[in-house]
Amino acid sequence: MENYNQACVSSLAGQTDLALQHFKDALAAGFDDFRYAMADSELTNLTSTPAFASLFTAHQSQQILLSSELGLNLSSKTWSDWQELTSKTNSTWREASVRTQWQPQALMLEIRLSGELAALFAQPIQPPWHGGPGVMLSLAIPDGTSPFESGNTFQFGFGKNKTSGIGAIYLGDQLGWQPVGELTPKISLRDQGKTAVISASISWQSILPFHPLVDSPLGLNLSIRGEKAGDIFTLFPDPRAFSPTAKLHRYIPLNFDAASESRESLAGRLSQSLLVDQPLKCDLKIISVQSGTGRLKIDFLDQQGHSVLPEGAALTNFSCQPGVNSISRTADFRSLAIGPYLVKVELELPSDENLVWSSQVLNLGPNWQEALQGEIEQLTTRDQPTVQYYLDTIVEAVENLAPRRHPGQVATTLQMLDSLLKAGREEGSILPETGLMQLVWQDPQEQNHLCSVYLPKGFREAKNRASVVLLTDSYGSESRLIGRIAQLYEHQDGPVANVAPDRQNFPVYLIPHGNPNLSQTLEEKNSELIAFNQWAKGYFQLSAMALAGVDGAAGLALHFSNQAPNTLSRLLIFAGANLNPWPNAGHQELVNQFSGQRHDQFQTTWIDFPLETRSSGQSKLLLSILMESKYNITVQEVRGGLSMSQVTDRLVLWVEKNPK
Repeated sequence: MENYNQACVSSLAGQTDLALQHFKDALAAGFDDFRYAMADSELTNLTSTPAFASLFTAHQSQQILLSSELGLNLSSKTWSDWQELTSKTNSTWREASVRTQWQPQALMLEIRLSGELAALFAQPIQPPWHGGPGVMLSLAIPDGTSPFESGNTFQFGFGKNKTSGIGAIYLGDQLGWQPVGELTPKISLRDQGKTAVISASISWQSILPFHPLVDSPLGLNLSIRGEKAGDIFTLFPDPRAFSPTAKLHRYIPLNFDAASESRESLAGRLSQSLLVDQPLKCDLKIISVQSGTGRLKIDFLDQQGHSVLPEGAALTNFSCQPGVNSISRTADFRSLAIGPYLVKVELELPSDENLVWSSQVLNLGPNWQEALQGEIEQLTTRDQPTVQYYLDTIVEAVENLAPRRHPGQVATTLQMLDSLLKAGREEGSILPETGLMQLVWQDPQEQNHLCSVYLPKGFREAKNRASVVLLTDSYGSESRLIGRIAQLYEHQDGPVANVAPDRQNFPVYLIPHGNPNLSQTLEEKNSELIAFNQWAKGYFQLSAMALAGVDGAAGLALHFSNQAPNTLSRLLIFAGANLNPWPNAGHQELVNQFSGQRHDQFQTTWIDFPLETRSSGQSKLLLSILMESKYNITVQEVRGGLSMSQVTDRLVLWVEKNPK
């Protein structure tokens, strides 16, 4: 990076020849990220030159050649040779290698590690996505970007969670790394702990609708990470190997020999998963062990499972040969309504074996966005921001959906949008009688903000509604928190009985979403909370507000309770290690800040987690200040650490303990 930085300095100074030499020195020292350099504004003078273009072309050619050399031709149920991984450092981590095998149900992998890296797996460790050692792997669908790069990748991770193996898949920015039981690897230590073997499998179900019989080649790359040490070994050099959000990942090709599959099989490939104004092509690969006549049944089903073909499923006979058989069909969805459809293929082979393959396609139609926009404009002005948010989310998802990716998330959001539009037309409001949803609220500057909502059963009939506002600094967890609250109310064995619609202070749970990329002062956050409360009171017709703050966000709850005590009916504080809203304030300064207001008009519950608060934060100081400031306060100490389940369970019990 020293050579790279010198190249930047020279480029900014207009010394392109000198910048080129420094950049070449950076390449010789191991720099490998041309795309990073091309996006670096400090290198613009250099990257716009023919000399840099020649370097980039040569680098691409080298990568294509290396990718091809490392590529594998795989036969079904046969292990590849061991491939040595390349060390990115000159450390003493010794060696790492990998071999692969494909089977009808999954891709099998074995990773062999030796030396100090192997010894790490004899210890209790964190998974690699939390900073521990392990394996990060990407499966790529070649998308035409280049012969060794793709923007259509699935990211997997394998390692240990303390003492047990754990595997996970990356599900995007909102959901992040999600552990999956089927991905759990087996980790064995051999040679008296000098060698670790990680055995993992990735089900083809994990990468639907892609399958090796119809998607050959697939791309593969993996990196081995040390403990907080970044990538130590890689199968193929990729500066973004551990960055699941990177636009492109490098890979080596895995070429699958369909003829090597001895089991009778059926797999399909749709030309696209989103239909706007083009027909749908369906390519089928059939593996048969006998010759003879096969029988094929193709159907297209709507959301209710009804065939949309005028005469029902199409039945055809075809001549089947031993080995691989290919069939193509085309369908036109342009006359059908917007929505998801299921392509279903049933096959009867000459051996009397019956096979089924299906895949989902989302039909949008040529003017889908304009049609939905027109419906939104018919709704009330208070409901329009939320429904517009759902449409904008769909438009963005459609634009960014990688080719042939499963359209499930887009289809689900579209169904939610349809239900909101229907409720708005028929009921005059998009709010349901009960359930979960996300709403958009607008501040006085008409900026949009998200809020997760749970309405217990009986909301529509309730006459005296009270908001239960939960503030959290765990950005991105709002949907999971509100979902767990819903489970506590709706599970038949849950702790909450039915909420009577005629009870006083019928609860409406609201979790405003934070913005981790927005730097705000406590006063600015407080002003936003005031605006949120005013919006919520009008939108839900609320009579009272119960406020809860978790850890770092509890400081805002305290500040709000001090600024507007007459607004609250109850206050709940979850005190953890991050409760530190006034880090530079002394005892007397805080006493003065909390004086001059009556704080005994609402009940305050302080839930303290001593395991966290005894070592960091302002918990002890703030608790003493509240007592001096005449807060009507009850203190509870809880063993262990502050967790999501602690928050939701105790919040609901706090709300229901004294429902009035």
